[in-house]
Amino acid sequence: MKPQLAYRSPNQSGAKVIDFAQYLARMSNAADVSGIEALWSTLLDKALASWSWRDPDSLRELEAVLKQLREIVLRDWRQTDGGADG
Repeated sequence: MKPQLAYRSPNQSGAKVIDFAQYLARMSNAADVSGIEALWSTLLDKALASWSWRDPDSLRELEAVLKQLREIVLRDWRQTDGGADG
């Protein structure tokens, strides 16, 4: 039995089951996974800095990282919605 991943798309009212191996293959081909992981780590660093400093500059940096991640996540979800059966 193939492992499967259930997720909720913002465009759907219910969950959707997809082939997990196929999903991972599509994601690894679509983007540099190590770069994305580094960006998630940067998000945590910027969030902690913003929490500590509570200044406009640190919030701007946090917003910039969030914008990059939002684009990546939305692109991944669109690819998954368009390519998965079920």
